[in-house]
Amino acid sequence: MTLPDSPVLRFLIGAAALVVIVAGLKAAAVFFLPLLLALFLTILSLPLLEWLRRRRLPAWIAVTLTMLVVVAVLGVVGLVISVSVEDLTEKLPEYEVQVREAAGRTTDWLEQRRVAVPRRIDTEALDLGAMANLVGGAFRGVATLLSSFLLVLLLLVFMLWEAVILPAKIQAAERSGPVDLERWRPIVSRVQRYLVLKTVVSLATGVAAGLLVWLVGVDFALFWGFLAFLLNYIPNVGSFVAAGPPLVLSALQLGLTPTLIIAAGYLTINMVLGNLVEPAVMGRGLRMSPLAIFLALVFWGWVWGALGMILSVPLTVSLKILFENTESLSWLAVLLGRRPRVVGPG
Repeated sequence: MTLPDSPVLRFLIGAAALVVIVAGLKAAAVFFLPLLLALFLTILSLPLLEWLRRRRLPAWIAVTLTMLVVVAVLGVVGLVISVSVEDLTEKLPEYEVQVREAAGRTTDWLEQRRVAVPRRIDTEALDLGAMANLVGGAFRGVATLLSSFLLVLLLLVFMLWEAVILPAKIQAAERSGPVDLERWRPIVSRVQRYLVLKTVVSLATGVAAGLLVWLVGVDFALFWGFLAFLLNYIPNVGSFVAAGPPLVLSALQLGLTPTLIIAAGYLTINMVLGNLVEPAVMGRGLRMSPLAIFLALVFWGWVWGALGMILSVPLTVSLKILFENTESLSWLAVLLGRRPRVVGPG
């Protein structure tokens, strides 16, 4: 089948195909999200697997040990989330009282300075039911994702085992016929390097944020550190979102001065790690246009929800690396980059 010569018709056909693909991605989220999460974990686990293989361990032992480490890490993350949610639920009434007192003090302060206040703030309207519903809705989504946990682990096992035997399969494929797999190796290597280094930088961000909040004395420091780690995968926007909840809680719990200290600390952490360390370890060639990051965030968030937003930048950077190494698509890599630069395969 040949495409029509009319540019308009070709554009319409391409647009229709794109709509069908996006609709398919959105409808098949229950399949693609566990698959992408398993792939993400596989890429992060490969350095450990390769290290074990270099110690001449049998493949099945190396895969089993790698899986145990991954399950242990995910178990700790699940424990942190569940304990933090339980503690937050218990303390909601206390925070509700603090919100009402703060609202009353603010209203009194405005009235003393003859600022027109439309009406006295209704304390009954200041309950935290909306916050509880929001937290419950967010973690219902997490529970839905965890319901696919077994599927993710099964996919991870098969992917790790495939990673063990893949080099031999590539050699066999190259011997069996004229196939060029060489150009894919730098793509896979760069994607793996990006994800591993991004995870290390995000982990450093989470540890620094958690220590900062803990030293100041805000509740749930471990959870806020985990949130900073997770949202650091979303550049620019993620750091502001991660800083918001601990700042609000600090204002309620400790007052203005500790809140300003936390705000200055978050700003310093993100300036140092985000603007100095991360470009130094990753290279400025992987930095993306702020508009591309924002559009990727909106698009993948619309398609796959909160997890899509977290995966949006790793997915887009992976596509950028692919475009850089594909001659006919290198112009797309230029558009996705932060600064104009000539890119090409290799």
